[in-house]
This record gives sequence, C-alpha cells and structure tokens, in this order.
Amino acid sequence: MNKCTCGSSMCINIGESIQDGIFRWYVSYHCNNCGKNIEMDGSGVESIPKDIQALIIEQKGRWGLKSLSSEIKIKYLLRKILENYGNLDLPKDILYCGTQNQVKWLKSKLIEKGVAEKDLQIKKLEYRTEVAN
Repeated sequence: MNKCTCGSSMCINIGESIQDGIFRWYVSYHCNNCGKNIEMDGSGVESIPKDIQALIIEQKGRWGLKSLSSEIKIKYLLRKILENYGNLDLPKDILYCGTQNQVKWLKSKLIEKGVAEKDLQIKKLEYRTEVAN
C-alpha cells in the first residue's frame, strides 16, 4: 500500500485486459481517510509501469510464452513487436514472460505474423522462477 498525502494508507485496485486487440492496464488508489482518489491507465504491453506489472503478477501469477518450433524466428518477430525485447531476463526455454494478458496479447500478435498457434504455448510459471545463465 502507498501512503496518501494525509499520511494514511491508500487502497489500490489494479487490472489489465485485452480489448479489441489492444492490451490495456489500469491502477486506482483511494484513501479512506481523506477520500483522495488517483487513477492511471494506459495501453501497450511495454507501457505498464514495472511496479504495477509486479502487483498484477503477485495477484494473478507470472506467465511465460514458449515456442515449440523455431526459436530463432520467434525471437526475430519479438524484436520487431517489442522495443525492449533484448533487455529481458528470461527463465530457461521461455521467450517472454509477464502477466497472463501480456503473454496472451503477444501470442496473438505472433499468430498474426504467421506463426502457427500450435507452435506457441502459454504456461504459468513459478513466481520466483530462476533466470537461465
């Protein structure tokens, strides 16, 4: 919980969705003491603040995308879709990890680019999955 300017703890509500093919996220804070409300939202897999993403993962789990075919082709397409793809620390055999809706959105984008759906697998990961060396 975050602290309000009045000193009280703020309640937080977070979420994410995919609407009309667009990944969307939101966060709202409310202070029960003074009634202050703060809301933020955005669209895009990479636009979600890391702390909000971490809270969603804490609540709903960490998800990964695995390829059952050529990882080279998938990695190439991921670099075209995501600006920061090369900067990710990923668990072994996982090509992308994040919230469930981030992974679902990315899978749909890869399918749009011609990757066969049968070649992509989404799986729930352990929250603290070790990163491959």
